[in-house]
Amino acid sequence: MERKSRLCLFLGFIAFAAHAEQSNYVSANASYNIFNSPSATTAGFTSNLPVTATNNHVKTQAGFGVGLGHRFSKHIRSDITFDYRPSIPFQLTDDGGETAKGHLNSANLMLNAYYDIDIHSSVIPYVGAGIGIAQNRTTSIFWPLAGQVEGSKTLYQFAWQIGAGASFPLSQNLSLDANYKLVSLGDFSNNGQFNTPGNQNTGTSGPASHWKTLYANQFQIGLRYAFG
Repeated sequence: MERKSRLCLFLGFIAFAAHAEQSNYVSANASYNIFNSPSATTAGFTSNLPVTATNNHVKTQAGFGVGLGHRFSKHIRSDITFDYRPSIPFQLTDDGGETAKGHLNSANLMLNAYYDIDIHSSVIPYVGAGIGIAQNRTTSIFWPLAGQVEGSKTLYQFAWQIGAGASFPLSQNLSLDANYKLVSLGDFSNNGQFNTPGNQNTGTSGPASHWKTLYANQFQIGLRYAFG
């Protein structure tokens, strides 16, 4: 009987300790994003056939994000995050040497998992990864030599991210979080529909200006608040 009592006390202590390490948290952050310059295709200047675009460039841009998460144990936690990167400037050039410019609004929703590393310090480094969906919406772009405006388009793309960071406690419940993530946001595109046949009379529709996978080198800093 005494042995059973000790066993029950031990199991109860383990359950209590595991429960004590569980908590919920919310997060908010600001980000700085450095993008690759993905390959792109667009309509030819005189042929209205698809051509490989040149001088493709996506400029850096700031963003912000929020999250809601749960800590399962001392080392394991997970969250759902929403990140938004507004008005990202981009450009591309067709085979006639004309350059069109526009802006991309990119938002993504991710389900993430993290492993917090115990280094016997108040600072907690971690690694993490996530999958989700990205919404990539372009503005209309103007082709100056052809005198055409190409319409905007919204694409929904599979997205993923991997990264590492560290949290720094500010109080019992509040911590500062700094991290780096490589984020894959998928393709983005205009719609290949033009407001006028243009100076070259190439018609009002043709191959869309389309960029392959956009990656963001994302540097984030923010706050995480634990509760419950």
